[in-house]
Order: sequence, then structure tokens, then C-alpha cells
Amino acid sequence: MNTHNQTRLTRRGLLVGLMLLPAAGMAHEGHGASRIKAEAKVLAIKGQTMSLRIELVNLGSNSVQLQGLGTELAQDVLLANPVSVPGYDAASLKVDLQFTKAIPGVFTIYLDFGEHGRGPVVVMP
Repeated sequence: MNTHNQTRLTRRGLLVGLMLLPAAGMAHEGHGASRIKAEAKVLAIKGQTMSLRIELVNLGSNSVQLQGLGTELAQDVLLANPVSVPGYDAASLKVDLQFTKAIPGVFTIYLDFGEHGRGPVVVMP
């Protein structure tokens, strides 16, 4: 009687393991994150202040909340009342960016969705 168990890696076991690996990775694909389409429209520029209308479309089923936005060129904006965007719905908001230097011709803002991550939006005044 052999009481000594040995684990052997066989070619068949290796192939089965490799075939199952993508399935394990896809089990959580998109989990906790929604797909957001965002657009920034410049409403006005006065001195170092730029007013933007941010339009958001949630293409996923999970509701998300926009908590703030920022760019390296202006002060971050933390929303006192986060903007909720339900799944398969849209929302918009107006924000004012206070720039520390001259407003550039093209720049990127980053939308902060908290636990759902951040996303870039290109702004062209």
C-alpha cells in the first residue's frame, strides 16, 4: 500500500488548467465598473475661470456617482452633491474650473467616480 501521495504535473493537466484560466479571469470582467461616455463643452471663459457643461451617459447597468474632477492645470473640484448616473441613463452638470496659469488650448480633465475609477475627457476651448 502506497501512503505517499505525489502530485504530478502532466501535459493534460497543464492544458486543462490553461484552458480554464481565461474563464476565471472573465468571471469578474466589468464587475463593479460601468462604461461611461463623457463630453465637456466650454460655456464661458472669464479670466482664469472656465465654465464647463459635463454630459455623462452611462452605457452600463451599474449606477455610478461623479464625485469630482480635476486637471493638473486647475484646482480640483470636489462636488458637494455627487452626481448620480443610473445604469443606461444620462446626467449633466455645470462646473467652474479655476486655473492657476493661462488656460491652454487643449487639455484633459479627469472625472472621479470613486470606487468605479477615473476617466479622462479632452477639453478644447
